[in-house]
Amino acid sequence: TSYLKLEPTDRHVRLGLLECLIGLERWSEVDALAAVITGDDADYRHLVGLSWLRRQQPERALPHLLVASPTRLEYRLNAAVALLLLGRTQEAEQQLGNEPVPPSPHWKLLMGGVHLRSGRDQAAEALWREVDLPEATLNLATSLAQRGHDLEARTLVARLLDRYAQHRDARLLYARLLNRQSRFEEALNLLAPLAPSAYREELRGWALLGSGRADEAIQALQQASSLGAGGAALEHNLALAHSQLQQWEPAQAHLQKALSLQPDWAELYYLQGKLLERQHQL
Repeated sequence: TSYLKLEPTDRHVRLGLLECLIGLERWSEVDALAAVITGDDADYRHLVGLSWLRRQQPERALPHLLVASPTRLEYRLNAAVALLLLGRTQEAEQQLGNEPVPPSPHWKLLMGGVHLRSGRDQAAEALWREVDLPEATLNLATSLAQRGHDLEARTLVARLLDRYAQHRDARLLYARLLNRQSRFEEALNLLAPLAPSAYREELRGWALLGSGRADEAIQALQQASSLGAGGAALEHNLALAHSQLQQWEPAQAHLQKALSLQPDWAELYYLQGKLLERQHQL
């Protein structure tokens, strides 16, 4: 900032300060500085786009990133990130182009995302196996788990946690995989240090439910909902938790919502039958 006062119009000083402010997530200052730097300078437009990408607003990031993208591989990669987030897979693939020389780990990471979204799961996994990045390992493990290879997925994430014990996304994914194996107490211990978030509370609710702590499960699942979580799985678990407490009306309400969201999920009809059976037995 002191240097900027001495050289208020120097391009490199302004760009350097803008990059620092983005790193510090001081968004009001980023926007104020960006407002006085105009034109189609690729480095400037990339930083402005990056600031919106970091704020999870790819639609605002994309126009800036597309202006910058032809000039450098790094800028094309960020443009591809924004396009993937917006579901524009073919355009993302065009931005990535052919594999660069020398190979780029981030290019492989993103091209794996293109393959996955295009239904080429195994091609995506093959690329991610070549990359020593936490994001690639997590993507690989998630894809493997979705294809039923839970053991390999858990092994990959466990090794990642050996290297990065506090990695939030790795902890969340491993907790999910533990829940799928009914290792609920281990999942709860893994989630305990993490700050509340919609996904963390949904996973906690699932683990608490599996541990027979229905009251606590309902609290966690309701908090997940208040933080933005939703979907048939969340409603199913709420229905199951209420049914364990013999709270039939809320159980039925959540079950009906789950059915409206995913009417082809057979497990929901099984739960519906169990609820009716248990009510008639009382």
